[in-house]
Amino acid sequence: MEKIHKPTQRVIDILSIVSENREGIRLTDISNKTEIPKGTLSPILNTLVDNKMILFDPITMKYSVGTLLFKLGHAFIDNFDIIGLIKMTMKDIVEQCHEICQLGTLDDKNVLYLEKVEPTQAIKLESNIGKILPAHATALGKVLLSKYTSEELHSMYKDYKLEKLTPKTIDDVNQLIGEVEDVKQTGIAAEWGESNEQVMCLAVPIYYKDKPILSISVSIPLYRMEEKNLKLIEKILTSSREKIERDIRYISVPDILL
Repeated sequence: MEKIHKPTQRVIDILSIVSENREGIRLTDISNKTEIPKGTLSPILNTLVDNKMILFDPITMKYSVGTLLFKLGHAFIDNFDIIGLIKMTMKDIVEQCHEICQLGTLDDKNVLYLEKVEPTQAIKLESNIGKILPAHATALGKVLLSKYTSEELHSMYKDYKLEKLTPKTIDDVNQLIGEVEDVKQTGIAAEWGESNEQVMCLAVPIYYKDKPILSISVSIPLYRMEEKNLKLIEKILTSSREKIERDIRYISVPDILL
């Protein structure tokens, strides 16, 4: 097995940390998280800024994701024909329920948002392609975690503190595992104000060769949530999932999603 090239790994670690902090992050915090001395870290950050991989705000003294990373992320998504195929069905979902529809995949213990389709109505939910949220705090994530057994989830999270994004976010591993087991039985996950206090979300898995490789969701502001809407969205998501699984059954799926 080849040894890891440490200078390259340092750059990857830096970019990962910057991308996880949407509000930006200071040099001192990057140094603490990466354990790279400031004197070594500073020229690396300057080089990344010069190449537009990251941005530096001289007022806040914080670093954030740059335009080149944004372009690379979109190139990654654009290379997947499967996403374009699924997006057509997502548009149908939005036309039926008039709420935002999102597509995600699992990235370690996080959900990576790959695509979204927004309704035309005036009030929308803020959402970004490329956004990463903890899987335990989202309906999309709970659906994707259903590919693991209870034992595997215990092992994954035994030394991991479940971050609370809102007061309603699950922070108990056993409760998370219980909800994931429910997903296996019902085929649907719900989130009530766990990643955003004002929003509820329903999500279903998309299976490929008996594995949930993606998930789609519909998010609704709680103030306009009604029981009849909930039942309608469950029905729309379930039928849409079945259509997507038929559509992708015979196409090539990137290894990164498997």
